[in-house]
Amino acid sequence: MRILAHIAERATASSAASRYGRFLGRFAVTAIAVGVAAVIGWQLWIYYLEAPWTRDGHIRADVVLVAADVSGLVSDVSVRDNQLVKKGDVLFRIDPARFAIALRDAQANVDSKLAAAQEADREMGRYSRLTTLSVSEE
Repeated sequence: MRILAHIAERATASSAASRYGRFLGRFAVTAIAVGVAAVIGWQLWIYYLEAPWTRDGHIRADVVLVAADVSGLVSDVSVRDNQLVKKGDVLFRIDPARFAIALRDAQANVDSKLAAAQEADREMGRYSRLTTLSVSEE
């Protein structure tokens, strides 16, 4: 009788351990499957955010960087949030004082280059009129 009780006790203990082991095995398989699915989903999310594509050539952009040719303070914004804009539409205006300074600077640069070109023409004309006695050979 004692032997039967001992065998029954061991069977119950091994059955509980077996159930616990099966539970851990199922849990591990499920956790691994969820983890793999999460990693694949994350990689697909990153791929489609960084390299969007479309069959008909239309792209929806949430944020677009815009830069002007002349830097300065923005004095007026001509668009509203989520407004549809087309090529050539005025989006913002730059402070005219800084734009005028940049324009004067560019005009001064053009004038300087023009004066240098005129000076080079004048020197070339003077050099071509000189005789070989006046100029050493180069």
